[in-house]
Amino acid sequence: MRVSQYAAGCTGLYAIVAVKAYQTRGALEALGFTRAPVVVVVQNGFGGLEAVEASAGERVVAGGVAELGATRAGWRVELRGPGRLYVGCRRRPCASYLAGLAQALEPPVKVEIVDDIEPWRWLKAAVNAAINLITAALGVPNGRLAEDDRLWNWAMEIVGEVEEAARLRGVEMPVDPASYLSDIIKTTGENKSSTLQDLESCRRTEVPQILGPALATLGPRATALRRALRAFQAALRSRCGSGLLG
Repeated sequence: MRVSQYAAGCTGLYAIVAVKAYQTRGALEALGFTRAPVVVVVQNGFGGLEAVEASAGERVVAGGVAELGATRAGWRVELRGPGRLYVGCRRRPCASYLAGLAQALEPPVKVEIVDDIEPWRWLKAAVNAAINLITAALGVPNGRLAEDDRLWNWAMEIVGEVEEAARLRGVEMPVDPASYLSDIIKTTGENKSSTLQDLESCRRTEVPQILGPALATLGPRATALRRALRAFQAALRSRCGSGLLG
């Protein structure tokens, strides 16, 4: 959606930023038109939440991780993998500020408030790195990873590398990432990942935001990640004539 105008002086309790990670800085303009004391940033990857935190002043800024699987075709969005929205602040509890958000969204969205959103961001990054890169590189739906042992092993290697990067940064995954990946694939087997949808339309992708911290942390040890990244770049150049990731 293209937002053509803002409602100046909004006084709601919550402002929700739900854009692609690379679009966050543009969304900061819209935040200037609201006096909402709590900002919730719901998106994949890293960088967006940090940007909002840096510019929010005295506002409470929380992150959100959605495990909702959806496929978009034009203006139609199909929810195929219902799950939860995890919300919380980074490194510190802020549950008292988020209770109203959970009440407002339930149903249809189940909200779980967590003391520290950072482990959930890394868990989502591990799953996105495995699913999005491989499916986009090969042009296949999510479920193909569970049907091909070679692809599944590749996905497991990627998840393991992201988990190691998180550990080196002092972050422990909140649940077993391998089991979590398996559950996500089961509920979104027919979905095309967002990165595959972006590649098919030659749109900008969130790959840099998803992979950046893990690649920076592991360096040359990120072998499975880098192999998937090269495969994705090749697919992007073949379809769109460009090696740009973002």
